[in-house]
Amino acid sequence: MKRVAYRAAVIAWVLVASVSLARLCLTHESFALPIPEHAWAWLFTHVPGFWDGEAGDDLVIVVHWLMALAIVIPATSLALRMLRNLKRYATR
Repeated sequence: MKRVAYRAAVIAWVLVASVSLARLCLTHESFALPIPEHAWAWLFTHVPGFWDGEAGDDLVIVVHWLMALAIVIPATSLALRMLRNLKRYATR
């Protein structure tokens, strides 16, 4: 049961942190991710269903969320590995 709660907490952390980072990137200019215009043009023309304006905004949100996930997941796994190593060395 303890292991299930631990995994649920890690999953909740990853989801909340990635959504928060994506929101930060979308709302604050200083945190904006530099995505070139030709990349957006290619993405809008190659992803079906995202040609109109409103769905295009949804695609921007999804892309920023996926990029935030790509940042949060490795950082979380590195932090957990460091904590496990510190715990192992502390118990010796």
